[in-house]
Amino acid sequence: MATISGGQRIRVAARHKGINGQDIINVFGFFLASVTPVDDEDVTEAIESWLNFAFGYLKSITRNFQYSYDFKVDVVEWLNGRWETTRNVGTFVWTNPNNPENETDALPPGTAALVKLTTGHGKSYGRKFVAGLIEAVQDNGAWTGTALTALANFAGVLLSEGAIYEGSTIVPCLLSTKAGVVYTFIDAVVSSVVSYQRRRRQNVGS
Repeated sequence: MATISGGQRIRVAARHKGINGQDIINVFGFFLASVTPVDDEDVTEAIESWLNFAFGYLKSITRNFQYSYDFKVDVVEWLNGRWETTRNVGTFVWTNPNNPENETDALPPGTAALVKLTTGHGKSYGRKFVAGLIEAVQDNGAWTGTALTALANFAGVLLSEGAIYEGSTIVPCLLSTKAGVVYTFIDAVVSSVVSYQRRRRQNVGS
């Protein structure tokens, strides 16, 4: 069986499906912390558990039309001025017991919550947009306390290592495009205002 060695960088594209079958993708970076190589299967199981833990916190604030679909795992290296896939580990069915169950109205497409992941290195930071949230958790363009609590818990997982077995973990990180530097995250900030994945208001969204 193929293995991943300690220190290797891993890029994960986690895909949800939306109300019209559209792809909703979040990309996560990790490196493997381990003194010995780890089987691909053990790493992918740890990734799926980590994803389920994180997105499980969003179950109560997300419309039920959005569900986990699959996740792609690549080993990457900094080559030719960019992060390139050196080995595709595979694309795996994402079995998530925490898919949303809400049947209340969702916010309009493009509306999202924004989580910023800081590294302590200036403008080098990660961003995660959370889509598919329900109308009931926003009030006049601001997230309610219920939403902020769920998002804070979600953000906490994004800062946390995922256990594989004793002495081996996947460590969330920013795969920076600045000369291939890898930064670990030190803090997470949840925006209290409703954001957009396509820029519609100045300084909100991207």
